[in-house]
Amino acid sequence: FGMVVQAWNSYAVAVPIAQYYFGITPLASEKRILWKPQLPDDWNHAEFKNVRVGKNLITLSGEKSESGQWSWNISQTEGEWIIDLTAPSDKIKINGESVTSESGTVSFSGSSSIIVY
Repeated sequence: FGMVVQAWNSYAVAVPIAQYYFGITPLASEKRILWKPQLPDDWNHAEFKNVRVGKNLITLSGEKSESGQWSWNISQTEGEWIIDLTAPSDKIKINGESVTSESGTVSFSGSSSIIVY
């Protein structure tokens, strides 16, 4: 009885969490990560550590304030990779600077970034 450990067991959990909650879509051949977080409304903290995308390892750690604003610490081992963020808000700060985008997506890179929306 019980389930035999198989290679796809963790895949069946990790992929939906990465894609549907954290909104991570890897584009490793372009050294790019699409990020569209869609966390449940009642979550106040979220963290996804050492997500491998090609040679890059990315960690996302976020806290939601009482006003509903998310603050994320993003780190990646390959700082030249581009992260395209589609946030559920049009008020976005990247490393303390307000950014806007007509398309709804903003791009950033670097080994460590703080994102607030």
